[in-house]
Amino acid sequence: MKLQVIDTGPLKGRPNKWYKGRSRTVTGICVHHTAVSGGFGPSRSVYRRACKRGGTHRDALILATAARYRRTPYHVIYNPTLGVLFQNLPYELWAKHGNGSNRHTIGFAWDENSLTVGDEYDVSMAQQALRGTIRDAMSHGHLVASVTCHSAWTRKPHDPGPSFFNMVVEPVALELMIDMDYGFSVNGGTPLGAYDR
Repeated sequence: MKLQVIDTGPLKGRPNKWYKGRSRTVTGICVHHTAVSGGFGPSRSVYRRACKRGGTHRDALILATAARYRRTPYHVIYNPTLGVLFQNLPYELWAKHGNGSNRHTIGFAWDENSLTVGDEYDVSMAQQALRGTIRDAMSHGHLVASVTCHSAWTRKPHDPGPSFFNMVVEPVALELMIDMDYGFSVNGGTPLGAYDR
């Protein structure tokens, strides 16, 4: 199944506490796992307005979810419930993801609580989303030489979760011949070395 990609819109009107500027060199991608059951969820007010205008339930949900993501610091967010990859921020923007300012990485978030282990559709779509993000960043002239994972904003000790790392992140990195950074940690993030891989 082909992955649907949606742009969440311009930066105007977003909380600027997440951004530090556009001048930076990208060297890798940092994968986040939000650890939120059902994902961050849609903006209820946007959803109601979209429904009143006659939009379908799915279209309204996509618009409302994009509105919610506009209030997050991730460059790209994959929503497995909708099967949609949201392009949220320009890659060149220095954004504060990973519990701090990751000056040289693109923030990719998988917005759900857990990967359905053994579900080939879940795994395939998550891999497709990560693979597509890395290739898209490279096609825009950004170097993605390494990939790592970081604990979610919830700071739960198991985030981003060994199953997600083992089944999604590592296979894509190996396929694209990208280095794995197992020791990454910023402001309390859990390094991958702490997981039983």
